[in-house]
Order: sequence, then structure tokens, then C-alpha cells
Amino acid sequence: MDLTKLPLHPVRLRIVFAAMDRVPFTTSEMILRLPDVSKATMYRQLALLTEGELLEVESEDVVRGIVERHYRLVRVRAVIDPDTAAGMTKVDHRRGFAAATAPLIATCSADRSTIGTRSHARQGRRRDNVIFSLLPGGLR
Repeated sequence: MDLTKLPLHPVRLRIVFAAMDRVPFTTSEMILRLPDVSKATMYRQLALLTEGELLEVESEDVVRGIVERHYRLVRVRAVIDPDTAAGMTKVDHRRGFAAATAPLIATCSADRSTIGTRSHARQGRRRDNVIFSLLPGGLR
């Protein structure tokens, strides 16, 4: 898969963002970080990111007879350089924008699910309204 298209998928981009802390992780640990992503989807997206060399397998351990891989982000490959960006089409840029805003929207949605609860009050969060909309004719 083309490196400019590989991370431009909402789940894959969220995985890349979550892996930016440079801490190696297993599939189970990434599922805990992104609990709304199903196990099957996580395995599939990690395989694609590994195949595309955005992730690498740092180590493998056998746990209860099952091979557990520890992944690590290849940060150099996770950045789209200016020359590559210049060669992208408008559609690629729109896809990139949509994929980049997906983690933000997911974070806002997850955060807003606690509004009005006691845990929300204890954490000292204030209520913010966030509205996303598209202009007629798409993004410009």
C-alpha cells in the first residue's frame, strides 16, 4: 500500500497517534488504549501498518502457547515530508484531513460521555460545545 494512503485511515491514524509515545506495545495494550476498536479490526490494521513498515515488531514472546508481538512505531516513516505532500492530490489532502480529525472527534465524544456524571465533576472538567460541519461542496 502507498505510504501516503496507509496512515490515512481513521483507525490506523489513531494507532499511529497512540504509538507516538515510543513505548513498545502489544495488540492487547493497544486495544486498551483504543477500546472502541474491535479486536479483529485491531489485528487487521496492525498487520497493514507492519506490512507498510510504519510499525515494526520489536520482540516476540510466547505467552500460554500464543506468540505475542511487541510493536514499535517507525517514526521516520510516520511523517509525510514536504515533497510527498506536494505530490498528493486534493482528494489525498481531504482524506488526510478527515483521517486526522477522526481521533480528535473520537476524543471529544469519549470525553463528552462523562459530562454530567460524578466522575466529570471530580475531574474538574468544564462543559464545552464543539460543532463540526462541512461546507456545501466539501472542504476547501
